[in-house]
Amino acid sequence: MASCTFESCLSTVLENLEHRSYFFQLKDEQKRALRSLFERQDVVGILPTGFGKSLIFQLLALLATEMFMRQGEEKQCALEQGFIDACLKNENGHFHNNMAAVVIDECHTIETWTGKRKSGAKGEKTRQAFRGRFGDLVMLRSLRKEGTPFLALTGHG
Repeated sequence: MASCTFESCLSTVLENLEHRSYFFQLKDEQKRALRSLFERQDVVGILPTGFGKSLIFQLLALLATEMFMRQGEEKQCALEQGFIDACLKNENGHFHNNMAAVVIDECHTIETWTGKRKSGAKGEKTRQAFRGRFGDLVMLRSLRKEGTPFLALTGHG
């Protein structure tokens, strides 16, 4: 079984991407976020617009796949968009036990898109939530396997 360190897995992932003609320089903040997630720590990334926040969770999926392969497990990692319903409906736990991380991109929108925050103006009417299911994100912490990290990302100008 091959070594499963962060540096060795990341090196392999980046080499595989270069063989497929994907060339980029990983920024220190991206690498720190990936290392923390690899070590099962929660991460909040507040990074400039255009910084490459999405690359963090895209590489995380590849890192998790590489780690599983080195451990001899035949698991495939996928980026699952809109998976809140899948998590809440999955009753056998297989989905929950195999999550590499819970990623919330544009996390600054959670409070307003769920309708949880009001301006405080007198007579303000309750509005239909734009993304009401975002309010169910709080339940993911209890559904996922213990130690599954959360990654919350947002940008600033």
